[in-house]
Amino acid sequence: MSEKEPKAKDVTTLDVETNVQTTEGRVFLDQLNKVSHVLLLQDTEVTFKGELLFKTGYVGDYKSIQLYKCPRGFFLFFDVAYGKNNRSLVATTIDELLKQIPDKKIREQVAQAASEQTAAT
Repeated sequence: MSEKEPKAKDVTTLDVETNVQTTEGRVFLDQLNKVSHVLLLQDTEVTFKGELLFKTGYVGDYKSIQLYKCPRGFFLFFDVAYGKNNRSLVATTIDELLKQIPDKKIREQVAQAASEQTAAT
């Protein structure tokens, strides 16, 4: 898959729905810091360098899955439909990211969305 670099001006604010100062919030920050530059933390929101490549609708137990291209790789955010147990994955390539998704159906849907997005750019 083609992996374009994000532009310097690409900045995203994401509501991770958990206070970023808690243990759960630190998990998101630790992962995000591996692939991006965190610019601002405020309550449940994180502002970081990255470009939203796609956002799905409902997939499995998630109300959305969002893929971001960051300066050092990719950040995949899973927004759970019920509750606040959101999760995320990071990797330097989309293929590495896909290998980390345990659910085959979700992995295939994310792969298809990523493929469609990169074909459009």
